[in-house]
Amino acid sequence: MDWSPSGEKLAITFTIGFHNTYVITFDYTKQEDVRIWSGLEDIFLYEQTTSNARWFNDGQRLLVSVWGKAYKQSYERGIYIINTETQNVEGPLVEVAGGALLGNNEEFFISNKYLTQGEPFNGNYIRYDFDARNWKWITGFPDDSLNRWVKQPVPNPKRNELVFSRYTKNAWQLFQMNEEGKEIRQITELGGSQPRWSSDGSKIFFNRDTHKAAGARYIPHYYELATGEIQPLWPHLPDSVPQFPLLESQDPIDFRAIVQENASTGN
Repeated sequence: MDWSPSGEKLAITFTIGFHNTYVITFDYTKQEDVRIWSGLEDIFLYEQTTSNARWFNDGQRLLVSVWGKAYKQSYERGIYIINTETQNVEGPLVEVAGGALLGNNEEFFISNKYLTQGEPFNGNYIRYDFDARNWKWITGFPDDSLNRWVKQPVPNPKRNELVFSRYTKNAWQLFQMNEEGKEIRQITELGGSQPRWSSDGSKIFFNRDTHKAAGARYIPHYYELATGEIQPLWPHLPDSVPQFPLLESQDPIDFRAIVQENASTGN
């Protein structure tokens, strides 16, 4: 899921069954405003194959991925833009690609790109520039290592740089590189995975397997770009993990019922 810039809406990928995925937005301030943006017959992306929704800064458009080729689907797999105000759909910006993440004030996105067997790159990462409306390869990892040993580069939302996790020497570690896929350098030695940038692009938040006491094995850390300093978000002790609200105290939304009702009524 992805919060809108205002913090009032969530874009959610919701799955029912095998490969039946929907893009849903939920207005947190209203609690009842739930809208489905894929998988319904009255919209362009009518098959249940759309996912990985990410908000643009305007809080109006969503960058989404169509991963699978559905039965008799008239549109191609690839990256699309959904305008939640006008309901217009633009794309595919890149065909046979998915998992797009926006970078450097929405100058570009980074995504997977898949080609047929025998091509120079069979499953690697690309950069798509919105102004030039073209894409280029930024990695050339062997196809058998992708996803298993290398995770998708995550772009800085404010600058031209990327961070990704790679399995090396029996552990996941964080690496940094520029937007061209060059100048790669390792930035962790004691483990790092699942990186996410702070909204201002000054920090990288990540998970670290600490192998400490029970209940505190995986601890979120942050890396300060300016100083190179790494700090945990809370100490490596079981009793120091923050007390989160109990699930039974929450009022959950039944997205499954909402999707099924919309599918049956045509709304």
